[in-house]
Amino acid sequence: MLDREPLWLHLIDLHVPSGGTATFSYEHTGRTDAGLDLKVLGVGFGSGVSVAIEESMTLPAADSGKALRARMLLTAQRYETRAGDSLVRLDLSPPDVPEYEVTDLPAPPPADLTDPLKWRVVRREHLSGSTDSQARSWSYSCERQARWSMKLGVTLPAPVGEIASFHAEVAQADRASVAFDMPYGHDYAFYVPAGESPLAPLVTTGP
Repeated sequence: MLDREPLWLHLIDLHVPSGGTATFSYEHTGRTDAGLDLKVLGVGFGSGVSVAIEESMTLPAADSGKALRARMLLTAQRYETRAGDSLVRLDLSPPDVPEYEVTDLPAPPPADLTDPLKWRVVRREHLSGSTDSQARSWSYSCERQARWSMKLGVTLPAPVGEIASFHAEVAQADRASVAFDMPYGHDYAFYVPAGESPLAPLVTTGP
């Protein structure tokens, strides 16, 4: 069905304070675990992949947020059972040469950040009372136990054309940090999903 079809795996969303900057830094070794699970007629299976980032990297952002993605290869095979059911096996594998892509991050959809079961505020900066031309800096760091996960439905390339359940997790980074520069004149709040320690928090800008 599909043999090593290119697929971009989403790794991180780097949000930027309005009018400010953000720089994501990653040092030494981290690991991304991802998998695909597909159900066809109520039955499905698939496999996952682990991607290790062993070198240091820096991702700066200013005018807009940035999304970092890694290129993976998708293989899909369809099997017929004796009962006449159809099964599809999905496998992810890294290419021979690592490939990464950085794109502008679209504006995040409205989220109910006041729901404590979904979001947790990790910091607030009240800077609206100052008109200084400089910016205030703050760094958010995760060491060794950094964890970010996601799960969503994806439409696979033709001829598979099915909706699969995709899950990804970044864990056990030696050190990941984000440095934010926030212009004076606004208030800022930083959020992370409840129960998680993501590599980069979501930032909102007030009046």
